[in-house]
Amino acid sequence: MLRKLLTVLFIGTLFAAFGQQRPGELRGQVTDKQTGDPVPLANVVVKLNGEPVDGTTTDYDGRYVIKPLDPGRYEVEISFIGYRTQPFSGVIISPNKTTTLNGGLTEENEVLIGVEVIAYTIPLIDPDKQGKTSTGDDIQKLPQRDVNSIASTYAGIYQQDDGSGINVRGSRSDATDVYIDGIKVRGATTIPQTAIDQLTIITGGLPAQYGDATGGIISMTTRGPSNKYLGGLEVNTSSIFDEYDQSLLGFNLSGPLARRSDGSPLFGFFIAGEYQYQRDPSPSAIGTWKVNDDLLYSLEQQPYRPAGFGGGVLRNSEFLRMSDLENIDWKQNNQRQDLRFSAKFDLKTSKTTNLKFGGTFNWAKGQTWQYNYSLLNPVNNPEFRNRDWRVFARFLQRFVDSADESAANNVKNAFYSLQVDYSEAYRLTQDDSHYENLWDYGYIGKFDRLQAPTFTYGLDTVSGLTGWLQTNIVDTLVTFEPGDKNPNATNYTEQYWDFVNGDVNSIFDAQGQGALLNGQRPPSNYSLWFNTGRQWNGYNFTDNNQFRVVGSGSADIKNHSIIVGFEYEQRVDRFWSVAPVNLWVLARQLTSSHLLELDFNNPIVGTDANGNFNDTITYNRLYNGAAQSYFDQQLRQSLGYAIDDVNFINTDALNPNQMDIEYFSPDELLNNGNALVAYAGYDAHGNKLDGPVIFEDFFSETDDNGNLKRQIDAFRPIYIAGYIQDKFQFKDLVFNIGVRVDRFDANQKVLVDQYSLFPTISAQEMLQEGVLGVDALPQNIGDDYVVYVNDLTEPARVVGYRDGSQWYDAYGNQIADPISIAQSTTTGRITPYLEDPDNTNLATDLTAESFEDYTPQVNVMPRISFNFPISDQALFFAHYDILTQRPNRFIRFDPTDYLYLEATQGNVLNNPDLRPERTIDYEVGFKQTLSKRSALTLSAFYRELRDMIQATQINYAYPVNYTTFGNLDFGTVKGFSVSYDLRRTGNVSMNFNYTLQFADGSGSNATTGLNLAQQGQPNLRVIQPLDFDQRHTLVAVVDYRFSSGKDYNGPTWFGADVFENAGANFTFRAGSGTPYTRQQNVLQSASFGINQRPILKGSINGSRLPWQFRIDMRLNKQVNLKWGGKEEGGKQKTATMNVYLDVQNLLNSLNVINVYRYTGNPDDDGFLSSAEAQVLIVQQTDSQSFQDLYGVKVNSPSNYSLPRRMRLGVLLSF
Repeated sequence: MLRKLLTVLFIGTLFAAFGQQRPGELRGQVTDKQTGDPVPLANVVVKLNGEPVDGTTTDYDGRYVIKPLDPGRYEVEISFIGYRTQPFSGVIISPNKTTTLNGGLTEENEVLIGVEVIAYTIPLIDPDKQGKTSTGDDIQKLPQRDVNSIASTYAGIYQQDDGSGINVRGSRSDATDVYIDGIKVRGATTIPQTAIDQLTIITGGLPAQYGDATGGIISMTTRGPSNKYLGGLEVNTSSIFDEYDQSLLGFNLSGPLARRSDGSPLFGFFIAGEYQYQRDPSPSAIGTWKVNDDLLYSLEQQPYRPAGFGGGVLRNSEFLRMSDLENIDWKQNNQRQDLRFSAKFDLKTSKTTNLKFGGTFNWAKGQTWQYNYSLLNPVNNPEFRNRDWRVFARFLQRFVDSADESAANNVKNAFYSLQVDYSEAYRLTQDDSHYENLWDYGYIGKFDRLQAPTFTYGLDTVSGLTGWLQTNIVDTLVTFEPGDKNPNATNYTEQYWDFVNGDVNSIFDAQGQGALLNGQRPPSNYSLWFNTGRQWNGYNFTDNNQFRVVGSGSADIKNHSIIVGFEYEQRVDRFWSVAPVNLWVLARQLTSSHLLELDFNNPIVGTDANGNFNDTITYNRLYNGAAQSYFDQQLRQSLGYAIDDVNFINTDALNPNQMDIEYFSPDELLNNGNALVAYAGYDAHGNKLDGPVIFEDFFSETDDNGNLKRQIDAFRPIYIAGYIQDKFQFKDLVFNIGVRVDRFDANQKVLVDQYSLFPTISAQEMLQEGVLGVDALPQNIGDDYVVYVNDLTEPARVVGYRDGSQWYDAYGNQIADPISIAQSTTTGRITPYLEDPDNTNLATDLTAESFEDYTPQVNVMPRISFNFPISDQALFFAHYDILTQRPNRFIRFDPTDYLYLEATQGNVLNNPDLRPERTIDYEVGFKQTLSKRSALTLSAFYRELRDMIQATQINYAYPVNYTTFGNLDFGTVKGFSVSYDLRRTGNVSMNFNYTLQFADGSGSNATTGLNLAQQGQPNLRVIQPLDFDQRHTLVAVVDYRFSSGKDYNGPTWFGADVFENAGANFTFRAGSGTPYTRQQNVLQSASFGINQRPILKGSINGSRLPWQFRIDMRLNKQVNLKWGGKEEGGKQKTATMNVYLDVQNLLNSLNVINVYRYTGNPDDDGFLSSAEAQVLIVQQTDSQSFQDLYGVKVNSPSNYSLPRRMRLGVLLSF
């Protein structure tokens, strides 16, 4: 048996990996209820919906173990000859956990009336402490539907507001992974609520089967098939209470699809779906401002007014006053639709094997609210379309324990499982009227330019004639025909043309005086609000997929429960993005740019009818083929011209149907660093690549026309992990010891040397060359150290060395600042000893030699936890974990970052060489029952955060400094949690927790240090409170509920139990304020596009926001429905109807979640009352309008938590 098991595990090792969605197990002891003696060989049968699914017999100590069992709610029957059968109902089996069920049997000769079915209750002291699990029934009672909001009711989890991300025990918000049926989720984490069977939150003590997370784990298990057909319908809406119009329609259905000949289930299913519409999914607590409808229409139709003396125009929107605005409850053009679907199928292939398959689907469509658009231009909020789907298939086989008693003592309960899953997450952002029609985005209209030559009197040296010589070709009249693609933007140009009565003799003069050309957007209003008609300048999509093969094997060997598992994961992330409005600008620049000069070598002599010189000499445009763009060539061919034709093409006279992004070459779209496109896995034009591309081809591969293709491969990281875990008992201690090994390969290129983008000569190579007068290296200078010289092309002496980021002077002395090395050169700039110093132009000379393969990162992570049951009423527990998480942002390699680095200084580059982040986690705790229905848990935790990702400046890099990301940040988290669990006592149940936490670190997120880095400051790292350091967090979930029948203890009116099966659930939250940094100078914070810099006051994150308070509530009443069965022998049909009212933020608390750093207020940045503002105010077009609009803008909705939201719903189950 053991040999077979090891063979199976070995095969699983080769072809699969561990499965996070592991089954659960049931164990316990059967005793004589009267004497307490163990009952050996008793039968224990596990049933699901009345059908047996597994069973075993107890050993000579009356103990039993049944595994694997899928997560769910089971019935258990314990029986033995001479004893009454004892049934248990509602036994909860959770993934990756052991459920303990001890049973006492009563002898047959005792007089009892009927059979007592014992309802299972989760024990107050759980010896298998692996997170906290909530059942679907528990979740149905909560007022929250969002998974993060549900998780935030647990101790040690911080959430700024309902629906926002979570921070688990001081970790960053991206440090927590979500699993649905064992699938690691990428994209949407929401599934139909009725599909959730169990939700497990693990905040510490991660079992070895979980990895790639340094915060916590959220694991959802969906419901499985039922033995008979069951279904449900749900509808809820907020439209009767508010104007947010948040409505939902859902369904679920389950049952058997096929049965065996004996009537037992063979193949079953469960499906659930939801459709949700929200007029405003994230309403403002203070409302939002809009311009009165009639006035806004007027501004859209007539955006300008004449400026008066001196000509020009003024924007009418810059004369708005408070009386022209109104405050509304909802955000305009912020609607969202969601469709969610979940399915699971279960095929019982044999008594010992099982096949499950299923998946989830999420679709969303809506508008993304833009604060800067909200006052004058909400109609142009961009549209998003999201699509996420994931499927899985899981095969499980268990092995029947051998009847050989000796073998049974060695190996029991052996099984293995294999799972394959595939996920895809697609995101699209676009304009909701132009979609993929890229040239429509920036189209204003048709501009016909009538041109004529200009002349000067002189001698033409070629013909020898003197007369009027042509000097140029200029616009003499420009006519405008409005387009219909962007009417509100077109009105700017159309109104300008009306003001000047069509008398426009230069297209660029018109542009300078207020007319919009193709590829232009209206300017802002006082740098506060974007104006009417401003088109969204973005069309982009991402297509990320994930393939995983996972599996695990488990067996009990003597008193050791051993699990072995592996995982293989391959991701492929593709994207393409374009700024479509700017296509017109680039087309204008590239068209006819080779025809700017006249062909003075071939004069055209003017003659009269008799062939006599008429004193005028003209010239054709000079064709300069070397300066002709590829776009110009393609455009001419599409219009029927020859490539070398010298006709001037006016792109502004063309319509969108005559233009195509394919006319541009990739290099033209990359535009010397001012790129209009960004891409990976697609080509520059947005066409999906067939497969992987060779990196070296980026610098050399051309198309049939000689253009470099500049293809960039998709991001294809590979993640492999394996683990082994042993759970055993030593005396009274229960140990869970494991080790996990992760291997992460970014599977891409990285810089050979982040300090030099060109190959350098090492110290040893310098010695071998025998140049620069160096006979021997300083003792501490290694052979592979980089050499720095005094001159790039004519080096004469060594001025320094470098090993990684450690610098040395010419004598081998360590130095902290290499400025002395730079100052020792002839240019005053850092100068490495290059292999090819004559070719150092990045745009033309960068090659694949500057890059190498990413070095795979291997991390070994021990996981040790133990529980010490002091008694059946007290438990001591502790754990020690090492956790790692691969970089999930800022790691994708993009060769264009380096190709145009000199032209894009100031941009922040990804770092393809990032390493995994690392956390060391400790916890000790104690749990004590206070009564039969309550328990108190005390725990203290400590975490060390290491290698966290942060922005950094690479100073003294060659040829230029640049900003990127590195594994620089660190931190510590110290905390103490108190949890009180009160099981239902009378009508009340409650769970209360309090967390005291000190979360300190050198950076709250990966961009915290960006400003410091871009200012060229040293990479200083100082421990400060993190942005999510909420010192005091209190959460109480209180449920007050009336039962039914004989257990009802509520009021009775007119003979009716009016509150039967009715209840109220309250979630109380209170939290101290999170930190922020004060500043001592006033800034124009409400404005955009203004270069200004805050000056620190006090210490970083040295101030605190106010405390936050929130109460959420659900009221519900369940009504049991019965009908039919009146005819003889008829069976009565039943259903339940659950009517509920959900209220988030019951008291409509106006919690402040963000303030201005100068004033500490959420609604005033102090600018308007400052001396600096008084000078600026009088310079504005309308001083009062500027002040009114600034005052509206500065009171941002994002500074406050969400307002009260109410939904009335009905859930019908049948």
